[in-house]
Amino acid sequence: MERIPENCPHLVEKGKKPQFIGFCSGYTLPNAVCDECKVFYKNYWRVKYGEREWEEGMKRESYVRDLLRKKFPQLSVEFTGFGAGKEKWIKLAPHEKGEPDITVSLNDKVILFVEVTGSYIVQREPNDIWIRPDKFNRALRVRSEAETWFFVVYTERDFVLDIEAIMPFKDNVRVRYPKGVPERYIHVPWGNAYPKEKLFKRIAEELN
Repeated sequence: MERIPENCPHLVEKGKKPQFIGFCSGYTLPNAVCDECKVFYKNYWRVKYGEREWEEGMKRESYVRDLLRKKFPQLSVEFTGFGAGKEKWIKLAPHEKGEPDITVSLNDKVILFVEVTGSYIVQREPNDIWIRPDKFNRALRVRSEAETWFFVVYTERDFVLDIEAIMPFKDNVRVRYPKGVPERYIHVPWGNAYPKEKLFKRIAEELN
């Protein structure tokens, strides 16, 4: 959406490109906004990330998917739901709900979910690993169905975390501004992450 719909009872002048207002971060929205505008405002700052962030995110997800496919060719490793879409706008909206990026299954039975995160920057100690609260909360909700692992991809190396690694820090939530974009993150100390081989071992256990 590039313009406010003509029938939107909003403060922005009709027919104009949306302008930044205090609630554009996506955490609070006024009641007098139409559904189409809500989608835009929920993703206002995400759009501001630009094409590089979008492309880098897709590279990380494709990297993890291909890594798991090569390691476990007998499994189905697929992007989840809208995550399979290549269009940026399709990708952004569902992530507000914390939907995982990848589903790993065997004979149509879900083994686990994988949420891919990280950055193209070089991440070093003692920096924390950032996990979005909505992703973690969804992992808790679907735990009885299948566990969720967080695969963290950085330039130099990869890490993984499960719910137990994040749980002690679930209330350590702070607002950060990557690229000037306000986002809430759970901050997990670097030392609580596992090498990616622990995820491989967990998957292998399900195949025995």
